[in-house]
Amino acid sequence: DESWLPLRDAAGRVVGVHIVAEEVTGRRAAEAAAARLAAIVAASADAIVSFDPADGRITSWNRGAEALFGWTEAEAVGAHPAALLMPDLVPEGEPASGLLPWVMEGRPVQDHETLRRTKSGEVIPVSVTAARMLAPDGRRAIGASATFRDLRPRRAAEAARAAEAARAGLALRAGGLVAWEVEPGTGRIVGDGGLAALFGLAEGEAAQRAIATVDRELTGLTGVDDPYEAPESP
Repeated sequence: DESWLPLRDAAGRVVGVHIVAEEVTGRRAAEAAAARLAAIVAASADAIVSFDPADGRITSWNRGAEALFGWTEAEAVGAHPAALLMPDLVPEGEPASGLLPWVMEGRPVQDHETLRRTKSGEVIPVSVTAARMLAPDGRRAIGASATFRDLRPRRAAEAARAAEAARAGLALRAGGLVAWEVEPGTGRIVGDGGLAALFGLAEGEAAQRAIATVDRELTGLTGVDDPYEAPESP
C-alpha cells in the first residue's frame, strides 16, 4: 500500500514527491482468513458463541445459536451466559456461571454433555466443545469460543433403538428364541435374559462371558466345532 505526498518549497511550488510504502500482504491475508472464518461461523448449523475474557459476556452469537436457544443475536450479545443459558438447577460438577471458568484456566472442554436452557424455558441436552482464543503471542487470552450441539436428535434415536430392542426381546421370548450380539474388539456377549436361561447362567452373567466361552458351550450342545456352520453331510 502506498501514500503519495507532494514536497513543496518555500513558495509552495511542488518540487518532489514523498512516497510512503507499507507491506500489507500479511495483513490482507489475515483479513481474508478472518472473513472466511466469520462466514463459516455464521453459516454453521451448530451454535457457536464467543465470550469476553474479562467478564464472560457474550460477544458473538451465530444463526445456529439463535436456532438452538431461541435468543436473537441482538438479545444475546452483551448478556451473561449464566442469565441466558444456565438452568435453575446447575448440572452436577459445573460452575454456576457455566464452563467459561474452566476454559479460561486452559482446561480441556471437548464434547462435554450437559444441560442448557432455551428462551422458552425448556432445558435441553447439549454437547459443548470450548477453548480459549489467544493473541498472536500465544500467551494472552483475548476471548473464548464454544460450540453447542443439540443432543435431542441423538437421544431420541437412542430411545427408539432401545424401545425396538425391547420389543424384539419380547417377541423372541414369546417364541422361545434367544438372540445375542458380540461387541467388536472385546468379544463380550450382549444378549437378553433368555441367553442366561439357555446356558444356565445367573442373571447378568451371560453379558460378562467372552464369546469363546459361549462357543465352547454351543459346541457341546451341537457337536459342531464351529457353532456358526452347519455340520457336513456324511
